[in-house]
Amino acid sequence: MRRRVSLPRSLIGKKIIMAITGLVLFAFVVGHLLGNLKVLEGPEKFNAYAEGLRTVGAPLACGAVTRSMARSSPRRTASSAATRTSLKRCRTRMSRPC
Repeated sequence: MRRRVSLPRSLIGKKIIMAITGLVLFAFVVGHLLGNLKVLEGPEKFNAYAEGLRTVGAPLACGAVTRSMARSSPRRTASSAATRTSLKRCRTRMSRPC
């Protein structure tokens, strides 16, 4: 009887996963390199880039903070109060100018 080998357990699967994650990390580094080169274009361009990073990542960051707090809290009522407080802090922090 043949066993079925899953992709992450095979040698080829591990290499494929490593290649994909390497490409993603390479794209991340190149993207930030290009963003940091905005410093040479002047403060207006760099501030626009920074504002774009802050507003694009805000929904993801706020959601991750509140989900992690909700999971770690032992009681549901404390969790919902902590989530509301965290959301307020996150929204005010993300809405402030740099």
